[in-house]
This record gives sequence, C-alpha cells and structure tokens, in this order.
Amino acid sequence: MNTVHPPVIAFYYSTANNLPNDLISEGYNIGTYFGKLSCNIILENQQNSPLTASIMEGSLQQNKLNKFSLIKSKEEKFIKSDILIFLPGGLETLDDLLFCINYNKKLSQKKPIIIYNYSNFYSNFINWMEELSLTNFINPSSELFCICQNVYEFNYFFNEV
Repeated sequence: MNTVHPPVIAFYYSTANNLPNDLISEGYNIGTYFGKLSCNIILENQQNSPLTASIMEGSLQQNKLNKFSLIKSKEEKFIKSDILIFLPGGLETLDDLLFCINYNKKLSQKKPIIIYNYSNFYSNFINWMEELSLTNFINPSSELFCICQNVYEFNYFFNEV
C-alpha cells in the first residue's frame, strides 16, 4: 500500500528585519496557503526574521499540526526538500537560487524550483536568464524553474486540499 506524504517545501528568502510590510503580509498569505495543504515546511534558520514569523503564523492559523524545520544550510535544505520556493531576497537568496538550479541539473529526478515573483521582484533576473538561454549559454528558463506571480498561482503546482 502506497502512503502519500505531504511534500516537504523549502523556502529561501531574505531574513532582514527591514522588509516591506506588504511582503511580510504576503508571507502570512503564503503560510496560510501551505497550511491548508498540511505541508512540512523548511524555513530560514532566523526565528527573529519577520518573514519567517509571518509564514509560520499563517500556516499554524490553518493547521496547528504543521511541521517546521529551521535550516540555514542551502545544501541541507535542498537535500531534505521535495519542492523549492524562492521569495524575494538579497544576494544570499540569489546565490541559493543559482546553487539549487545547478545542483538540480545533476539529479535524474529534478526537484521543482518555483520563483515567487512578488511585485515583479525577480523580473529582471528572469529576463536575464532568458537572454542567456537565447545565446545557448544555459537551458531555457522554463526547464530550470517555474514562476508564480501570486499565491493563487501555486494552484498550478499543488492540488487544493
């Protein structure tokens, strides 16, 4: 008998304390969405981060039994997760994204990488990746990652519970 386990989702994002309030509010919406799915969630190991707190609060609002792990290492997060979601962040988040894209290329079973392009944060990066693919330096971005513009677009990747 096959047992279906909830997916383990790793979030990569900025842990800065001075993030815009609308992004922190969006973190709550993201947490609420994944709380409904009863996912196991891996967050940045920064409990004092407002975005970490917001995602956890939203998730626990939906399901008090949700499991969280706080992990800092990008390698460990990648290995322990089924799905990788990138929220807005700084150079460290960008480094993590490029690391995951490259690490994913080595696997026979690719892990979905989803870029959450909230307020078009990643648009310039996505355009640059498309330009690189047109010159054949890299594979087309559609082979490397998926893009969501808002919480509702996660429905394309996850079945509603």
